[in-house]
This record gives sequence, structure tokens and C-alpha cells, in this order.
Amino acid sequence: MFRDPNKVTDEVVQLHLEHPVVQRLLQRFLSQGFVHDDLSRTCLAQSRDSVSRVVLLGRLALYGPGAARLHEEIVAVAARWTDSKIRGEPLKPYERETEAITLNLLYKSLIESPLRLVPEVVTAQLRESAPRDVSQLWPHLQERARKIEESARTALERRGNEEAEAMLRILEAQRKQIEAKQRADAQLVFESMEEDVRRQREAERIFQNKRLERLPEELATEPERIRAIYRIHAVRVEPVGLIYLWPVGA
Repeated sequence: MFRDPNKVTDEVVQLHLEHPVVQRLLQRFLSQGFVHDDLSRTCLAQSRDSVSRVVLLGRLALYGPGAARLHEEIVAVAARWTDSKIRGEPLKPYERETEAITLNLLYKSLIESPLRLVPEVVTAQLRESAPRDVSQLWPHLQERARKIEESARTALERRGNEEAEAMLRILEAQRKQIEAKQRADAQLVFESMEEDVRRQREAERIFQNKRLERLPEELATEPERIRAIYRIHAVRVEPVGLIYLWPVGA
């Protein structure tokens, strides 16, 4: 189920991104759909809209230290399609509002509209046009991805700063807590304690002293270490697929 059933029983399993079933599905998509410099998936969907449209999908991935994936997003560029043989100028991407309408038509088509018979002349025409359509839309998709990358960089930097500041507060709170505990312990008479309690208190005191010795170094290095986690080391934009949205009956 992909909607919250408001309960989890033996018959209902709540899926999440780390669930084995979801990971298996995602791996099939990743291994088959994202092919570096090789667009191998072109498909046809149908809608009741009278305009022929084309949608190019790409994947933007931002990587941090150790190739850790910091951000991943599917980027779409949509345009009105015309036959490449009679096309007077390159495909021009829709503005955002018309693009949103196109994507909604696509989602609706995938959910509601069964694929009807498309004349072979149309499928042959689209197959022939696909390489040129990709080459004309690809620069626009790269530019769209660049803008998304800039926004993601800003968000990642902000998150790194927030987590670095939060770590500083945690370490400062630890230091104050240990110092307060040591002042309180100084008022105790350890000789009057039972042997096991005294050993426990002594072990705590040794640990606290060692922790206090390490804290200055952590206060100096931990914030920068956390910020470095969110720094982008590599950016990758690659094609995912080309979708033609063809009018039903055309």
C-alpha cells in the first residue's frame, strides 16, 4: 500500500525507502534507467489533449566526500512536439506553467488511460525523431539542472551550518554538565561510601576528566568536520528517458 492505512497489522506492511522491497525496485530502476551518455529508453503515452508533446527526463546527483550522495532529483523538460522533418526551429521548452500542465497530463495518462493502438507510421516517425529531440532538449535540461544544483548547494550549506552549530551547543552543554557534576561530587565524602559505590564514582571521575580533556579539541574540529560532510565534490547530470505524449486517435 502507498497510502497510510492508519494501522499496521500482519496483513499490512508500511513501506519506506530502506525497506528491502523498495530498495529492490529502486535498484532495477537505477540499473536500467540511468545510463551514462546513453539514452536507451523512449516510450509513448497517450492523452485526450489535442497537442503532441515530448518530455525529456534527466537525473541530477550531487556527491559529497567518499562519493556520498547528498542530493538526487529527477529533472524534466517538456515541449510541444512537431515532426523533425518539417520543424523550422529547435524544440522550445514550455514555460513552467505549461510544463506543469504537460506533466499532469502525463501522470493522468499513466494512471487512467490505457494505451490504444498507435499507427506504425507514427511510432516510426517518433523513433526517427528521438535522437534529434534529445539533442535539442538536452541543453535546456542541463541548464535546469544547474539552477537546481545552485539551490541544493545553498540548502546543503545551510544544513551543514545548522548541524555544526547544534554540535557546538551539545559539546558546550556536555562540558557544563560535567563541570557541574564534578563540583557536586567534590562535596561528597567518598570514604563513607561502600566499596562498590566508591569504585563506581572513581571510574566516573576518571572518565569525566578524560572527556574534559578531549572537549576543547572537539569544539575546534567537530563543527568543520560536519560542514565538510555537506560540501559537494562532484555533480552528475545524465539522461533517464524520453516520453512522447500523443493525442488519442491522432
